[in-house]
Amino acid sequence: MLGVLAGSVRYPGAAVLATSAAAPLVGMVRYPGPDPVAHAVLARHPEVVAGSGRVQAWVIGPGVGVDDEERLAEARETLARAIADGLPAVVDAGALDVLPERVGAQIVLTPHAGELARLLSARGDQVERGEVEARPAHHLRRAVDLTGATVLLKGSVTLVAGPGTPVHSQDGSTDWLATAGAGDVLAGVLGAALAGRSDDVVAQPALATPLAAAAALLHGWAARRAGRGGRGGPVVAGDVAGAVGGSLGALLATLRD
Repeated sequence: MLGVLAGSVRYPGAAVLATSAAAPLVGMVRYPGPDPVAHAVLARHPEVVAGSGRVQAWVIGPGVGVDDEERLAEARETLARAIADGLPAVVDAGALDVLPERVGAQIVLTPHAGELARLLSARGDQVERGEVEARPAHHLRRAVDLTGATVLLKGSVTLVAGPGTPVHSQDGSTDWLATAGAGDVLAGVLGAALAGRSDDVVAQPALATPLAAAAALLHGWAARRAGRGGRGGPVVAGDVAGAVGGSLGALLATLRD
């Protein structure tokens, strides 16, 4: 079971995209959020359960603006509860601004370069976005050291590392994936991966790193399959979310061959 605290009245699409990506990959998705957003989520996926309840992992933050005080407070409270319960969680977008100073490796941060620069600067390393883009692996490692979290740095090449792990690099995607909402889809895929292996991640937090790398791989596969019916080309994030389930089947078939 995966909890998804995403979206807001201002940005409802993030909740729809994150839950759409997660739904084919996990037994149940719970969505606690404003009624208008919950209605949009349920209209797309009636199997999603609106409201709070027991979960095995969380996605927190997609579509939560840094100026949305009410939703940020909910994100802060949910993240604190997840940490107290020892649950894995994906922390994305606005929720990165409510991250405690130190967390465990079962917490996976998913910033882009600008968000990573802001995260580092808030912890005393004054860094600009361009510096992160120029030396992504260095600043990724610095973020891991400063937070204790597993960090997935989004970009044309996705990098993932956690405390004491190698840096995983994933560049098998498509340039068309640089589209609005793609990060929300990735958060849903990653959250589902953590929920599916929740007990293992709790017992061995370093497992979050290869799971995050695998989620990035599946996300890239889905983007390629979504483009023009699998022939490549432009995509929108909703198409990528819709291709996740089939892409996992194709990926597993490839690994079996």
